[in-house]
Amino acid sequence: MAQEGTGLPPGAEPGSRSQAGAAGGSAGQAEPEPEPAAGLAGESCPEHGLELGWFCAAHRRPVCGQCARLGGCRGHRVTALEAKAADLRNKIVDQCEKLQLQSAAITKYMAEVLPGKNQSALSAASWAREVVIQRLIFVRNVCENEEQRLLEKVHTEEERTHQSILTQRAHWTESLQKLAALRTYLVDMITNLDDHGLVHAEQEIFERTEAAEGILKPQESEKLNFNQKCVQSPLLHQLWASAVLSCATGQCLAHSHTFLWDSWQVDSFCAQANILAL
Repeated sequence: MAQEGTGLPPGAEPGSRSQAGAAGGSAGQAEPEPEPAAGLAGESCPEHGLELGWFCAAHRRPVCGQCARLGGCRGHRVTALEAKAADLRNKIVDQCEKLQLQSAAITKYMAEVLPGKNQSALSAASWAREVVIQRLIFVRNVCENEEQRLLEKVHTEEERTHQSILTQRAHWTESLQKLAALRTYLVDMITNLDDHGLVHAEQEIFERTEAAEGILKPQESEKLNFNQKCVQSPLLHQLWASAVLSCATGQCLAHSHTFLWDSWQVDSFCAQANILAL
């Protein structure tokens, strides 16, 4: 083992190569060799030819005792190669145990957690799919019922408007006939009666003319127009407003194959839909 605090092999003292040489010269004896240590089998120091029985922590490589005492590793922290290898083996064993525990945890996760997650995902997806289908079926049924109700109201309003127009047509046709008959009568009075007869028929002419004055001029009537309010529906407005607002740029309306609207119409309708949604 290395001496504590110096990191040198047994028998090695701190100092320079020259000091060690001077001490050896004065004593007249050769420098004592460090105690042998188990080195790398079949490998020796290329500089000193000694067995690599020590490990230099600074250079991170095996060295011989001569390198540790007087060579390039002098003053460095050195340990016996056998002790270094034993310490490394212990670290490798600890790492293998950690890897084994990690592998066991992963195996347990794959065997116990992932199958449950997979089954849970399948169940959740099935439930979500069923919710979507059921909700859309419900919405579809509500929309179909609302569609039927509104179409019936549209049909009723259309029939009412058509009937009002027919009534007005019949009324004004009759009025035209009365006016034409009165005009023919007046022309006949002027043409065929002399002064005496014309004066004698004054009362009759006045009565017929007064009846004609009772025929008023045609005026605009809301009864002749289709009432757009018949299709007002809170449900339809909310659905339509949501559909419009979901189109961030309004392109789905502007480029629709059903409604070819201008951009200002889209903006106006989006504003109305936003108000209705509130």
